[in-house]
Amino acid sequence: MTDQAINYLRQHDSLKPFMLMLSYYAVHQPIEAKPDDIEHNRIEIDAVDYGNQPEYIQEGTGRTKMRQDNPAYAAMVENLDDNIGKLLAHLESSNVLENTIIVFSSDHGGLSNDGYNKRRLATSNFPLRAGKGWLYDGGIKVPLFIKWQNKFKPRTEDTSIVTLMDIFPTLLDITANIDLGVDGKSMLPVLYSKKKWQNRTVYWHSEKARPKSTGDTKSSAIRKGKYKLIHWFESNKIELYNMDKDPYERHDLANEKPKLRLALLSDLNDWKFEMAQDKY
Repeated sequence: MTDQAINYLRQHDSLKPFMLMLSYYAVHQPIEAKPDDIEHNRIEIDAVDYGNQPEYIQEGTGRTKMRQDNPAYAAMVENLDDNIGKLLAHLESSNVLENTIIVFSSDHGGLSNDGYNKRRLATSNFPLRAGKGWLYDGGIKVPLFIKWQNKFKPRTEDTSIVTLMDIFPTLLDITANIDLGVDGKSMLPVLYSKKKWQNRTVYWHSEKARPKSTGDTKSSAIRKGKYKLIHWFESNKIELYNMDKDPYERHDLANEKPKLRLALLSDLNDWKFEMAQDKY
């Protein structure tokens, strides 16, 4: 938000609510940062004891990086944090912070994995599994911070299942109290601590896999309450996890719970069929 935009708002108090979006390209390749920032992050990283943690493991068609040990990448994250801080300070000094809803998130997990083509991997999502491109939580679980000064009580909510599709209907609910029937639903009950969405069902479908660059192959997934099923539909491989007990997706329950596996796979395929019907 620029000074010009804020001044315009001050002169037009009757304006309806509006939305601004700031999309940072970094943190992203190319991995580059200020030399001083790289150096002090290098010193901190050098003091970390990774024990027996390997630097890479084999996953999919390539490798997954298991250590956060790149000082240039860390410096880029630090720079992003600093600039978000400047934005918040500007909103506060301009006396619009209390009337501004701030949503911060990311589009996917960090680029921690490669495929047939080996490349520089700058970060790790460990202990989450895999990263960008994958339907393990390392690829689809992202940070989400929502701030509304003096409206939302600062706290951590780590049990409700929400998606980025919920942001638009949430903002519509706050600003206009309307429901357009779009994908997703208003998170206001969760944000106001009135409800927890622990038993929600959500879906993912990735038909543009990148086995050469990120190591993943075509897959779909369903999360229904505490259980998550991933289906690699070209090879018909299925994995099933209890995300409450196994949030890092290490213990596959597909053979131990065949009835649940079949039920979740049926729900997933029904959803995919409905999406295909809507598309055509």
